[in-house]
Amino acid sequence: MKHIDTFLKLSPKAAARINKHAEASIAAANCRLPMIVPPVKWTRGMTDGGAYLTAFSPMSLFKTRNRSLLKQLREVEHPEFIHFLDGHNVASRTGHIIDVDTLNLLKMIVNQPRQFAKLPSFGEPEVECPLLDSEVELGRKLRAQYEEAVKKANKENVEYTARKKEEGVKTNTPEFKKKLQWKRKEHVEKFYKEIGDANASILSTFNQWRTAKQKARQRSVEQAGARSNLMRTIEIADSLKMYTSIYFPTQSDDRGRVYYATPLLNPQGADHEKALILFDVAKEIGKTGWDWLRINVSNLMGYDKGNFKQRIAYVEAHRDMIESCVANPMSDYRWEHTDKPFQFLQAARELVQAWKMEDPTKFKSRVGIACDASCSGLQILGTLTRCESSMKFTNCLPAEVDENGEEFMQDIYGEAARIAAELMRKVQLGELEARKYNEYEVTGRPLKDPAKEAQRIAKQLAKIEKQKAKDEAQRKADREHAEKLLNWSYAMKDEYSFTRNWLKRNTMTFFYGSAQFGMRDQLIVDHLEPEFNKVIEVVGKDGDPTSLGFPWATLKDAKDAATVAGNINYEAICKMAERPARVMQSLQRYAELIAKSGRKMRWTTPLGLIVEQRYEKVEKFKVDSMITGQKRIQTTSQRHTGEVDANGQKNGAAPNWVHSLDASLLLKVLSLGSKNHGLNHWRIVHDSFAVHAADTETMVTLLKNTMADMLDRDLLKRTAEELEAQIDEEYRDQIIPFPELGDEALIDKLRSAQYPFCFCLKNTITFSNEIYKNKSNSSHIYLVHTLEPCL
Repeated sequence: MKHIDTFLKLSPKAAARINKHAEASIAAANCRLPMIVPPVKWTRGMTDGGAYLTAFSPMSLFKTRNRSLLKQLREVEHPEFIHFLDGHNVASRTGHIIDVDTLNLLKMIVNQPRQFAKLPSFGEPEVECPLLDSEVELGRKLRAQYEEAVKKANKENVEYTARKKEEGVKTNTPEFKKKLQWKRKEHVEKFYKEIGDANASILSTFNQWRTAKQKARQRSVEQAGARSNLMRTIEIADSLKMYTSIYFPTQSDDRGRVYYATPLLNPQGADHEKALILFDVAKEIGKTGWDWLRINVSNLMGYDKGNFKQRIAYVEAHRDMIESCVANPMSDYRWEHTDKPFQFLQAARELVQAWKMEDPTKFKSRVGIACDASCSGLQILGTLTRCESSMKFTNCLPAEVDENGEEFMQDIYGEAARIAAELMRKVQLGELEARKYNEYEVTGRPLKDPAKEAQRIAKQLAKIEKQKAKDEAQRKADREHAEKLLNWSYAMKDEYSFTRNWLKRNTMTFFYGSAQFGMRDQLIVDHLEPEFNKVIEVVGKDGDPTSLGFPWATLKDAKDAATVAGNINYEAICKMAERPARVMQSLQRYAELIAKSGRKMRWTTPLGLIVEQRYEKVEKFKVDSMITGQKRIQTTSQRHTGEVDANGQKNGAAPNWVHSLDASLLLKVLSLGSKNHGLNHWRIVHDSFAVHAADTETMVTLLKNTMADMLDRDLLKRTAEELEAQIDEEYRDQIIPFPELGDEALIDKLRSAQYPFCFCLKNTITFSNEIYKNKSNSSHIYLVHTLEPCL
């Protein structure tokens, strides 16, 4: 059955009017705006009434509807809870101003027909037709004939299947389905033979053009909302540009994680939103700040894997390019291909000003220098358990040096990729199973009739033999999948390792609860489906994807390979981070047993915040409505039953617990930074911390020391006692205890580590005038204006 998507789209005239007059959109939007006076401070006993001065826009400190939990939070007397409140006050009372240079650039960009950087396009998408009018008409007729041929083939297959069913043939087997596919393919091949090569070429071109038009139409619909949001962001910024200070109030979710309460413009927004904001105070950068200013530009360009000395040298080597982009952003477009284009331009403007000074260290900067964690989840779990390998590969130990005496950073994703390739090689050689298989066992039972018992055992044996054959076929398929993966240039960095991109999302999400099946889905969505679709666009629906280097003939086969890859990636990460993996396993078991006891898992964070998992079972119900008394519409909704959702409790335990710890670290750092070091200007994004260039060295040292102090030896013990108390006595023998801790001396090494917060952004690139082959997508050549790999 043909599937038709229907879109409701504004006419170009109406869209233009809305884009030109965003004020109406803003007025109609129900969203909080930045403040122009310092927010009301949060104090003990408050869960609402902070931030905004009036009740016109009341705001709760916590984004939760759990009133009983809010009541308990108002009564918290934990001594560390003051850091939770003060951290919020420091974040929300940080003064900012609008960066008028970025604002003016965005205003120019939205009036251009082409797309800039990662912003939505403001021009109507056009897909040029490669065919003559007469060929387009012929293409339509040929497509109708093709669809008729396919329809006829499907009808014959239905009739053929019905006949075979009557004959007693099993029609749901893979072999029978494959036969149907071949019969359909015969009809298609016959059709193409009848129309001839010339017409087949026209049909192929027509289909590609038609697909391109559909995709352009879909993109246009998707980008309409993005364009509207961008215009609203510009309008908000424009309305605030004259103020000498603006503020962004913050809230926490029920795990304590901090979010800014002002959508469309805040320090956690998209690249262009962040670049619209500067600190309201300019600070002289000094010697260390001069280094951090250049390191920051290097990171924003995408070069963040070298040591600090190399990053500074990298920026100095690209001085001409940086100065040119700052002077002429609407003609020198190289800035668009940096990792964070608008933040790069913002930081580069300051850098160019500093370069012009006789003594750059005297320059006064307003830009926030962002320090991102190296895989925050593993950093926390590795440090907490004193796991040496986990701390090493997340740069929580002092940097090692190469043969030239140069410091180098560890790469957690690269290490996971190396171990995964090692394990995959074992699967290929038949030395390792890529999935679990059932054990075969014949069970006997005493029967009065020995003949019947023998008959039953014979049936069991036949069933086992059948299952054995099926399992052996799957093992063979897994070995073939492993071989294809190891020979696929897209996924492999070299013969010894997958690319870090292949493992990156799996590794990042593992420490927030992702397991084998989740990793499989990530590989399909991020890699296999996009690559398969690219190939299908070229070879057509009935073409052979393997002819263009894609290893599998069908997406179904590729998804089966993803099961193998997901299982192996999971095992590789567990092998690399043994103690953190065991902590997660323990948390899941605690959640399971607490749910079995009829309770919702709860714990207290190091800052005294009470966290409760609210996962409950839901029931669906239907709502009947009448529109204008004539048309009946039925909708389905759902409501919470109050009964504990055991599966939700188990799946949420590890990620929620880790998130509550990274939130505690962030808020305590803000609180101590303000109280002890006078750091009152921050921009935060969960595991990313930004302060003035002059303060960055102080902030990084504070961050390491706070992390070492907060994740003390007794934290796991306290958590275990709190969770065990929630489990009924009869289930306590099923608890999986937390692992023993490693060497305590590793904590002192963390305090002297150089790169735990080392700005791990995304793409690694430098500037030249060459075409390059991207290693993470090496089955294709990309022309990226003036970019090439930097490492």
